[in-house]
Amino acid sequence: MNKTFFSIYFSLVTLCIFFGCRYENHQTKTLNSKLLFVEIVRNDSTAPQLGSLLSSNLRKEIIRTGTFELTSAKNNADFILKVSLDKFGKNAEVYNPQDTLLASGFNADISALVTLESENGDKLINKKLIKENSSVLRESIISSPLSRQPINSLSIGLSKKISRLIENFGWR
Repeated sequence: MNKTFFSIYFSLVTLCIFFGCRYENHQTKTLNSKLLFVEIVRNDSTAPQLGSLLSSNLRKEIIRTGTFELTSAKNNADFILKVSLDKFGKNAEVYNPQDTLLASGFNADISALVTLESENGDKLINKKLIKENSSVLRESIISSPLSRQPINSLSIGLSKKISRLIENFGWR
């Protein structure tokens, strides 16, 4: 009894070792680490410095997710990503009941058009509209809201949305 139990146990352990878990990263397997060239973000909006912030944050997000490898040479890329910013808006959002002249905070929003092209020029994603918004409040009655806070938040939010869009695109 003890010998048969040991032999069955040993054979099950051996099977589990050789034929057990074969984990593979799904993204690496399906995309085979395609090279992506990210063009400089075109800022057609009135948001100052948002284009450069978005370019930087978008590259960081793509590297963090690991779906694509970034390349600095456009002719070596399997895919080319183009982003154009448009329609920046900033509206008063929160009012202080004692002070009707000054807003206590504002809401900023931005629209981006995203295009993803293959190396032969086929448009896989053609001017997909992505929107992002952000809010900021004054710290005190005598201070004013910093306009750079929502710009940075907008760039981080847009970079995450754009990265998810290209990760999940046509590999479906």
